[in-house]
Amino acid sequence: MIQTLALILCAVPVQTGQPTTHFVDDDGGPGVYTSIQDAIDAAAPDDRVVVLAGTYGPFCCSKPLRILGEAGVNAGFASIGPLPANSMTILSQIGADHILVMSAEGVVLLDQLSASTSTFGYKSYSFLDSTDIRIHECSGSQANWEKPAFVSSACRLEVVESTFLGGSGNHGYCESGTNGAQGAVLGPATRAHLVHSEFRGGEGGSIPCVPPGLFCNPLSAGNGGTGIEARNAEIIASFGSGAGAIGGAEWTCASDPGEDFQVTCGSIRTDRAPTQVSGTTFCPTASVQVPSVPDPTLGRLGMATPGGTVDVIILGAPATDLNLHVGATPVVEFVPSSAIERLVSEDTTLALGAFTGGPLVQSITIPPTAIVGDVIWVQAELLGTATGTQRSNSIPLVVR
Repeated sequence: MIQTLALILCAVPVQTGQPTTHFVDDDGGPGVYTSIQDAIDAAAPDDRVVVLAGTYGPFCCSKPLRILGEAGVNAGFASIGPLPANSMTILSQIGADHILVMSAEGVVLLDQLSASTSTFGYKSYSFLDSTDIRIHECSGSQANWEKPAFVSSACRLEVVESTFLGGSGNHGYCESGTNGAQGAVLGPATRAHLVHSEFRGGEGGSIPCVPPGLFCNPLSAGNGGTGIEARNAEIIASFGSGAGAIGGAEWTCASDPGEDFQVTCGSIRTDRAPTQVSGTTFCPTASVQVPSVPDPTLGRLGMATPGGTVDVIILGAPATDLNLHVGATPVVEFVPSSAIERLVSEDTTLALGAFTGGPLVQSITIPPTAIVGDVIWVQAELLGTATGTQRSNSIPLVVR
């Protein structure tokens, strides 16, 4: 059963200053930039850069800005960082060949991005040495043979309602097909919370459909790629995140599918069932945990506009109390008994009472004083006698 409630955010602070908005349009015009990079160079910290539909060159951003595209924006290489602590940078509704975030000590929000690369050696998304990267409704695919779509090292990641596809194996003729690549490789010192997201390995390479014994047989098709490979990483996967790929085709039968997860000296907490996991025997510290009660999740529907409404959707196990925390500032603070940290400043808390398990839809009214580029952050908290405190992922409501 879906319940609908309404919350008007009168107490949530929004932007108090007047940041400058810089417009970018590849068609040119009075008072606009024709390059994203030129607008970034001219902007002051916390300014807005609004990019109109068009095709643009690569850009690098090393200052906290709100870069907001619209449908039909395509850029080349997008690089974010280094960035200072206690800052927030937003990249929203941009299509790119490759997206890189590195050395970001503040919060980086990637919202409704798409990346597909065919450049040799590049992945669609790369994340390095960054404190807090939040990825919402993004997609990525890898056109290179045998390359993962998503890689990280030494980062805290939150990935919500996103999809990533690793590169396929090479199709053979007088040689065997190669294996598909991983959907994601999460490297050392990565902590990743994956929610309602799909990381799918690439399809194994096929070989020609010819009768056995002809030409260069015997050959074999490649195996499907692993959905997520954890290399000394800590992963929390909620509600079905992670999936292996199908194997390549050959004239006798398909080859092996990829595992959902592969663990190398890391840990995975997942409620996906069934879950195929390999690699745990190679490292005595590797672990896979299936929680008795799934972690709650939070989703969103609609676009945030000044004075408009956005629906958030809460899923989880029944609980004695449900609180919805709303704030203007993203944080990361440990919460005893919860697998997920406190991720939102609690400027406003709405006590919704007993929770039956959802889905519950909460309508949130955006303050009419909000301006383009403001962000309101939301996180759900469930309190139960048996489970203690459980926190959901955060969601951003980016004002457009």
